[in-house]
Amino acid sequence: MKPQKVHVYFDFKSPYSFIAMDAYFSLQKKIPIELVWHPISLPLDVMEKNYGQVSKRSSVQLNKVKYLYRDCRRQRPDLMIRPPIRYFDSRLSAAACNFAFENEKGELFIQKCFPKVFSREIEPDNIEHLSKLLESLGLDSSMFKQDQERFFKKTTDEWQEFVTRALTPAQIRDIINTYSSAGANDYTLVLELEAFSVANSVTADLIGQKLVEFCNTPLTGTR
Repeated sequence: MKPQKVHVYFDFKSPYSFIAMDAYFSLQKKIPIELVWHPISLPLDVMEKNYGQVSKRSSVQLNKVKYLYRDCRRQRPDLMIRPPIRYFDSRLSAAACNFAFENEKGELFIQKCFPKVFSREIEPDNIEHLSKLLESLGLDSSMFKQDQERFFKKTTDEWQEFVTRALTPAQIRDIINTYSSAGANDYTLVLELEAFSVANSVTADLIGQKLVEFCNTPLTGTR
């Protein structure tokens, strides 16, 4: 039987991504699946919107972060999971991971990188830290540096795919039905979808494509 593909989207600055890795690797050994890895990076403005600026968090935002890390430690008390002292732009580590996958060392990179990030041994946006990690896997980090932009683009494409995959038919219908039942017109629906696109860093064109694909009729934007 042909293995079923399972798409795994993960972020090197996410503790929930970290604690989930062992389960994915274990699952791959138990049942016939093929894991398709997609390293992404949650935009920093989204992080600040949800959790505030690190040095200026409100008590509510601070409690959110504390709960998040306590929850992760509760699930995986065997792992060292230390919160970062600042927000990381993890696109660089995602790009390095894509480079490792291109050289058949991707899963090993994941297994090595996550523990080092959450023990604060390395920073996922530090090129020298990541270069040393690549070298420890037997890879030529200079090749990654030379072709860095291509891997950055792949990381951006992965994020766009991740967001648009979240736009399921059920979600689109829910947005439309919720606002329509409240008397909203097409223009209001367009505004809501634009807000979604800004929050998730996805282009308006992709939103439009998904609407056409799932609803078979584009919103006109008419007031």
